[in-house]
Amino acid sequence: MENIIRTALGQFLFLEEEKGFATPIIKKDIWITRLTYLKRDIGIEIELDLRDFDILVLLVKVNNGKLIKGYYVSNEGEKIRIHIEEIVGTNIKNQVKIKTKNDFQKQLSYQANLLYENFHDIESKGKRIFMD
Repeated sequence: MENIIRTALGQFLFLEEEKGFATPIIKKDIWITRLTYLKRDIGIEIELDLRDFDILVLLVKVNNGKLIKGYYVSNEGEKIRIHIEEIVGTNIKNQVKIKTKNDFQKQLSYQANLLYENFHDIESKGKRIFMD
């Protein structure tokens, strides 16, 4: 898992270096590790799930640089997370099927590139979605 975390940190380093996000908060559970990058009003969360061989990249609504309690919906019923693939209009699962560690790394690269290439649209559309 440590190799995958290091790979993910490298793939998403542009969030810190180019997009103004803080160093990620790393939260590890038994099977899932979350890397959460925060700005004052928006966040990006990468969820690495080794049990189900899945990678989720989510746009996260934050309040003054802090996460809001809840997962997809806040305790107040407000939408606070959305998959970047929903914003971009693609189905990531059809791009790279994860069956091996190598596939996991290919999926990381694919999702990092998708986020990088579409960052402006993802950020602006996400902010509008969270305002509704």
